[in-house]
Amino acid sequence: MSWFGRLVILLFGLCPLFPVLAQTRYVAPSGSDAGPNPCTNIITPCATIQHAHNQAAAGDTIQIAAGTYSESPRITKSVSLQGAGQTSTIIAPQLSAQLPDPIIGTGAVILAVDGPVTVSIRDLQVRFPSAQYPPTSTAPVEGILTIRNPTVLIERVLVQEIHDATVSGTQAGNCIRAGRFFSSVSYAGGNLTVRDSEVRFCQKTGIVCNEAGTICTIENSLIRDGGLGEQNPPNPPRTQTVIAPNGIQFGFGARGTIRNNTIRRFQCELASPTCGPSIDSDSFFGCGILLYLSAAPTQVLGNLIETSDGGLCSYPDVGGSPVDVRNNTMRTNRWRNALVFPGTTVFRGNTLSGANEGLLVYGAQNCAHAQAVLNPATAPADANTIQSASVVGIWLRTFTGSLGGTCAPPGPIAGEAQVSGSANRFVGNGVGLDNQPDEGLAQLPCNWWGSAQGPGLGGANPALTSPGDVVSPHAINDTDFACPATGPTITINASKTGPATVTPGVPFTWTLTVTNAGPADGSGTTISDPVPAGITSFSWTCAASGGAVCPAASGIGAIAHTVSVFPPGGSLTYTITAVLGSGSAFVRNEATIDPRPAVPGSTVVVVSAVAGIPPRAVPFLGLLSLLALSLGLSAIAFFLLRR
Repeated sequence: MSWFGRLVILLFGLCPLFPVLAQTRYVAPSGSDAGPNPCTNIITPCATIQHAHNQAAAGDTIQIAAGTYSESPRITKSVSLQGAGQTSTIIAPQLSAQLPDPIIGTGAVILAVDGPVTVSIRDLQVRFPSAQYPPTSTAPVEGILTIRNPTVLIERVLVQEIHDATVSGTQAGNCIRAGRFFSSVSYAGGNLTVRDSEVRFCQKTGIVCNEAGTICTIENSLIRDGGLGEQNPPNPPRTQTVIAPNGIQFGFGARGTIRNNTIRRFQCELASPTCGPSIDSDSFFGCGILLYLSAAPTQVLGNLIETSDGGLCSYPDVGGSPVDVRNNTMRTNRWRNALVFPGTTVFRGNTLSGANEGLLVYGAQNCAHAQAVLNPATAPADANTIQSASVVGIWLRTFTGSLGGTCAPPGPIAGEAQVSGSANRFVGNGVGLDNQPDEGLAQLPCNWWGSAQGPGLGGANPALTSPGDVVSPHAINDTDFACPATGPTITINASKTGPATVTPGVPFTWTLTVTNAGPADGSGTTISDPVPAGITSFSWTCAASGGAVCPAASGIGAIAHTVSVFPPGGSLTYTITAVLGSGSAFVRNEATIDPRPAVPGSTVVVVSAVAGIPPRAVPFLGLLSLLALSLGLSAIAFFLLRR
């Protein structure tokens, strides 16, 4: 065989080693699925997304032209679905074309991503057709479902009008769902990102992320109008019975990040006591964001949550890692802006404005504490603001029945609801803090209560506290949250006396007197009197009066004392014997008295005394001699000039 033939065989033999290039598959309402159409020519597109998917290889892009597609695609390959825009490419299957949930086998799911594949969905719309509902009320009913660990990006997508046949007690009608639990088996939803999208008119929940192994990132999106809000014209009117809609839910071990979204109007419309503002007697309420037994790390960052029944409802699990809630605005929600159930939720830099209650911390008997931690690092930049709540800014409640099953470790009723933190603002609320009767524990020192006089004074929102609660000392401003002591104050009077002039090498005496002028006890006050430069000998004795006790009776060297017994009226007098060295002409002795360890916010006192050697005198005769010498020199100079 010639060398050329061998080369041809070699090259063609190596071809299978090179990867097959990804292709674009085209779909249009005018296309055809007949015959062996591979959908790779824009002139001869497929008619359905499903047919293009079936022809595609991993890595292909399915380009979907403008139009309405009555189908329920099932995506089991790593492909990209690219539409022509949210209002142009619409997946809206008629009742006859709606396919069931791939796990349960009933209900209706419009678009499913199933399996460990990587899929992107961009620039299209998913919805039920207007005025149509599934033929039965069998859940689930989902717009987009991801199961069995795919990686999915949903970007610039509109999902709307997802609803079951009825709304009575159903958990169906979710616009986007990741994860499924069925027949004691948990199916993880994989890694889902929803970005720059809109989700609206969902019967139950806008976006659901459930089950361990499901990780969701929801960002820069608008999620709105659940419950009755999804009954927009031209849908036929329906009467809601029992449903509590939610905007975003992370539950049952799912985790992730909810960032920079707008979430609004998720409300239960039935009258109290079915739905309503009473946390004790009403059964249902909607939440903008619901975290129910979510896993760590879960973060809620920079969202606007408004006009729902509750803004944020956090139930992060007993003994689990804290939920991180930062820089969100929760405003004008109907009943409460934030609701914390058992577990720990940490708030930093949030603004909660309006509603009946700003923050409700709701513990449960025999369960671990429901704990809200407000600005744990006390950084002014991370201050939370709770303002303009018509009833109460922070409300501590403990539910005495069963809530969420058995909780461990068990705890007493008192203290089940806990709130703590400093450097926060509580302004313009009907009541700043309500823990009466005693159902929790509030530890809130050094916060701004709308007045330099603290809660309840100067027109600020009052605090209804119980034994063990701490709201003082209070901050006197809301910039650096300076926090002087409240209650009894302390005044320290001190003086330092001694001679103005001394002789080097000759001992002299300084006297330091420190008196507690009250009215608070000064035990813990520190006294510091270091040895000044130039002093070659420094010793002292201490005498006490008025009930005070000297830390030591005498000593050599610097004084560095903490006074353990220093009652109001008590006084300490230090007599210091010092010697100035021969090479020094001036010395300052300075003492510092700091009462702040005894009473925080008190004033430090500094006293000093100065001593030096006297100036050397010039004799009178010496002056006459200098004058005569000066005259003689002047005469000699005059004579020389004349020569």
